[in-house]
Amino acid sequence: MHDHPNKNNCSRTARPRATPAPCCIPLHWFKRALWVLVVASGLLAVTGVLEAGAALVLVGLLEAAALLLGLVLLTRALRETRRSDQSWSAAILAALSALLPDQLARFIVLELRTVGTLARWLLHRFPAPARSFTYRKRSMLGLLLLVVLLTTPGELLLFHVLLPWTWARWLLAAISLYALLWLLALWASLRVHPHEIANHTLVLRWLYLHEVPVPLDTVHSVVIQSARAPSGRDGLIVRGDTAWLAVGGHTDVLLELVHPVCAYRFLRPFAPVRRIHVAVDDPARFARTVAEVSGANETPVVPA
Repeated sequence: MHDHPNKNNCSRTARPRATPAPCCIPLHWFKRALWVLVVASGLLAVTGVLEAGAALVLVGLLEAAALLLGLVLLTRALRETRRSDQSWSAAILAALSALLPDQLARFIVLELRTVGTLARWLLHRFPAPARSFTYRKRSMLGLLLLVVLLTTPGELLLFHVLLPWTWARWLLAAISLYALLWLLALWASLRVHPHEIANHTLVLRWLYLHEVPVPLDTVHSVVIQSARAPSGRDGLIVRGDTAWLAVGGHTDVLLELVHPVCAYRFLRPFAPVRRIHVAVDDPARFARTVAEVSGANETPVVPA
C-alpha cells in the first residue's frame, strides 16, 4: 500500500472554507485573468509592441489592484473567524487562494503560522492545560536546535572568511538565520500547538504542519496502545484508512472513529482516515479525557 492515497476522497470530509461574499464568487476568473495580463504585458514589452515603461506601469497597476482586493478579502476573512469557529489560518488561506495559486497561498499561510508560533511562544500564550495534551517527550527537535545554535556562529564566520563576495556572505547568512528561525518555530510549536479539544473537536497535531481534526461525536473508542510508525518516521503517515501521528517513530494511543475524517498535510487535505495512532506524553489522561467528553469506549491498556 502506497503512502500517497487518493486525495480526492478527502473532499467529503474536508474542512469547509470561508464562504465568499456574492460579489467575490467569480474571483477564480479574476486570478487567472490577472496572471494572464501580467504575462501578456511582459511579452508585449519584450517584443517591442509595448514600451517597457508602459508595461511596468501596467503591471504595477495590476499588482496594486490585486493587493487592494487581497486586503479587502483578508479583512473579511478575519471578521468571519470572529463569528464562527473557523481558524484564522483557514480563513486567510481561503482569501489568498482567491487571488494566488494554491501552492503560493499555502506557503504564505505557513510562513504566517511560523511567525505566529514564535509570537505565541514568546508571549507564553499556550492552550489551556485542562483541554490540551503534549507530545514532546520523545521529540529530538530540542537537541537538533541546540546543535544548530552552537554551530551557526561558526558557519557565519566561515562564510565571512571563505567567500570573497559581500552579497554571497549576506545571502548565506540570511539563509542560515532563516533556517534557524524555522527550527526554533518547530520546537516552539511542541508547546504552542499540542493536541487540543476545542469547539466540540479534538484537533490532533504534529507541530503546525500536520493535523487531523476529529469531531468528538465521531470517536468510537480510545485505546492505550503503543505502536511503531511505518518506517519509524515522525509526523503524519497514512496507510489505507489508518494514520499515525508519530513522535520519535512511535505512538501511544489508538483512536477508532465511526466514520472517516480528513487528515491534513501542510494545510492541504491529504487522506480520509478512520483509525488514528497518536503520540502523547500522558496516554492515560488523554484516553480518559477524550472518552469523557466524547462518550467513547475506553480501553485502559492493550499490549503492543
